[in-house]
Amino acid sequence: MRELASAIVEAASAGKLGLHDLFEDIEPAGPPTTASWFIAARATEAPFTDFLSRFVTTIVWRGDDPPSPPPDEIDEREAEWVRDLISAFELSSAGMDATPNHLDGQGSDPINDAKMALVAARRSTDGGEAEIGGPPALLRALFVKHVGDLDADVDDWKGALAHYSTAERLLTDETGWEDAVRTTRDILVQSIAMATWHVSGPDAAAPLLEALVERSGLETAPLATLNARFDLMNATMARGSFSTVWPDRRAADYLAPLVIHSHNLDNAMTYASVGQFRQAHRWFWATLRRQTALGGTVVSWATKAHYGRSIVDELETLLGRQSLPGQFALAVRMLVESGRTELVEKTDWSELLVETYVDDAVLDELFAIVGRSPGTALKRALAATALRREWLLALPTDRKGLAHRMLADLAEEARTGAHTGMASTNTGGLALRALKAVGRERPEFRTLAGPEVVAMLDGILANRSAITISEAVEAAEQFIDGLDPQSAKALCKIVIDLVGRLPQEAAWPVTRAATRLLGSAGATRLARDDVAFRRERSVALVKLALNSAQENTGLLYLLRDVDPSVVEGQIDGQGLAAIVDGIRRRAVEPSSSAATGAIHALLVAPRVAGSDGIADALRGMDLILRSAAGKLSSPSLRDGYEVLLLLARHGDAIAEDLGSPPWFAEQTRALIEPLRDMWLAAASRPLIFAGFAIPPLSVPNRVTVHNWTFATLAFAKWLGVLAELAPALDAAASNLALAEGMSVARAMQGPAAAAIDAAAVTKERADTFYAALGERLAGIGPRTDDDAATDVGVLLDRSMELGPRGEDAALLLAAWRLGVRRDPDGQAVAAYTAKLRNDPKLRLSVSPLLSRVLAEAE
Repeated sequence: MRELASAIVEAASAGKLGLHDLFEDIEPAGPPTTASWFIAARATEAPFTDFLSRFVTTIVWRGDDPPSPPPDEIDEREAEWVRDLISAFELSSAGMDATPNHLDGQGSDPINDAKMALVAARRSTDGGEAEIGGPPALLRALFVKHVGDLDADVDDWKGALAHYSTAERLLTDETGWEDAVRTTRDILVQSIAMATWHVSGPDAAAPLLEALVERSGLETAPLATLNARFDLMNATMARGSFSTVWPDRRAADYLAPLVIHSHNLDNAMTYASVGQFRQAHRWFWATLRRQTALGGTVVSWATKAHYGRSIVDELETLLGRQSLPGQFALAVRMLVESGRTELVEKTDWSELLVETYVDDAVLDELFAIVGRSPGTALKRALAATALRREWLLALPTDRKGLAHRMLADLAEEARTGAHTGMASTNTGGLALRALKAVGRERPEFRTLAGPEVVAMLDGILANRSAITISEAVEAAEQFIDGLDPQSAKALCKIVIDLVGRLPQEAAWPVTRAATRLLGSAGATRLARDDVAFRRERSVALVKLALNSAQENTGLLYLLRDVDPSVVEGQIDGQGLAAIVDGIRRRAVEPSSSAATGAIHALLVAPRVAGSDGIADALRGMDLILRSAAGKLSSPSLRDGYEVLLLLARHGDAIAEDLGSPPWFAEQTRALIEPLRDMWLAAASRPLIFAGFAIPPLSVPNRVTVHNWTFATLAFAKWLGVLAELAPALDAAASNLALAEGMSVARAMQGPAAAAIDAAAVTKERADTFYAALGERLAGIGPRTDDDAATDVGVLLDRSMELGPRGEDAALLLAAWRLGVRRDPDGQAVAAYTAKLRNDPKLRLSVSPLLSRVLAEAE
């Protein structure tokens, strides 16, 4: 490796630089197979020199990504070397499918591949390609060995064994290569044993390893001594011939103990991953002690984070058997001291774990840990914020006092913390995101922190940037629907005042967030009973809708429920017509992602949009649907289903507002043909439902597929054309990439039938069956006839095969009510009962209902 690095530097610099010019290093001592090489980069200034330093460092660190090229200010010769080195690096990481012989489907000739690789990777000093003669035997053997390694990568062990054996035959002793040949031969024997183990089992591999170990020693064959003996022990154990008297002759490598990176987490993580927590924690603690003793700041943080997560995992397995608050306190301390928020977030915090261990004392200790280290207080504060968020998301609903305290802490951190946008220092920003997540996912906690959220928003508006203000309004918007009226109105007043200070026609970041907060259901409720507040809110909403072209569509939504005089006071009829014209233009631009929003807005306000506006909306939808059959579908196709749903639910009302003109019915029915063609296109190109992403997605978005299916069926029901669309939907559903997403929607929104189709239900997977269960039970409703009992029986039989699930409670209750009974000794019922018995959460709630529908209950 050192010789390679030296050659790269000297050749690329035309002899002007040596390795010592770019690096300090300690030359390896002892045999090269067991020596360590220590290297540290020097400071560099010239762009090409810097590139060479980074390139060598990447190779030494065995990184997967090549260094980025230097800036343009290098000469052509240097640029050519940059291209060659990066190409060689990419070639070195290529798999078997990257070689030309494999790309054209031909077999691989290892020797030709070796020559091709050498020619591609090397150039002579004058820039021309170097002429490669016959490589030495060692090099030929190494290339064949490499092809065998690639075979092993793809689990082709017969191919690997053949290449390894060929490589061994190619090895011959050559003058100057004796040590390298001897080392390569030892490696090849162990590789042959590995492939033999995979092909023929440990009985065949053990003799090969035994022979290798018997002739090895640290002086004569150090690699065989260090590498093969562990495999030999395991091969002997695997074939059942291991006994307590078998001589354990494994070697140990004691890495330089004063080098921090000699102390790693391999053993600790291995034990933790298989649940051997006592062993894992012994290794975590041993590693952490040594990293601390050597002053390894950053590596010790990583160890603490993984150690804390491992303790949490162990406590989770002990719930209900042991209570170890001291261990939980240690886990919290390790996680906070680590400052690694991403690992805190990835830790599993179950509701029972949080309920068992998180209390006021733990929160007190949380603050104490943050304050004990002023120099790392920011990192610790970030971890503590992430902990509070995760605990709030899992906290039982009745722990309202604890929830209030954590919400108040987060609100205060958001108000006073840093808002830098940098993950390492953004304490206030992380607290805002935590509040937003809790408000969205735990709506029952929204009522607890009204004054704190108001104070947070008021404080941030006073002295923060527009982006931070926008984030604060977004967080507050998650709480407003659940706050007490006084706090909710205070939030709205703050935002209304903010909107009043915004420049006219300025697309500020806060525009959309403020619109959502003032347009929320909570703000709407407040406006019903307060005339003055209603007018202030209407003025602000209209101003926001006029603030930028992107927000103009919001004005049409507002016209349904704001005071008309407010609109007239801020915009005249001519101005409103201009806004509608702009929305109409965007509605017929299928290349824009805003087309769906514009179409939706026109359909929401047909009296304002007028006949021409509605006609443009339907034409725009037609263009979006037809784009699916082209090479590049419209970016608005992703959420175009919203338009179909709106038409299905409010199409009759839209027609009535327009005076029920015949053309509206004609144009809506005209959408059936492109809608059918879209589904036929999806059958062969399901990625039209993938959406835009970098890199491109390889599978369609399941939610998008479900939504399009649901909307299509609802639209077809409204028009009475289910039969016309059924063949296209069937064709699309035959594609496995679409089948699962479509099946749920079809089960929920399928055509009405006299009875549930037992054959269809029997084929449904669990997610599909349970997603449609509520809709089906609602369809059965209070009926008590024989058909209702038959339908429930069909559903009950499938639940016995797929369950148990919590949703079964409603189904079992319906079966009990209708007198549906099942044999407890039936195979499916017996399996269901056994699974239910093993589920402590469902057993108590579902078992009483199950007992009522078993035949023996009679």
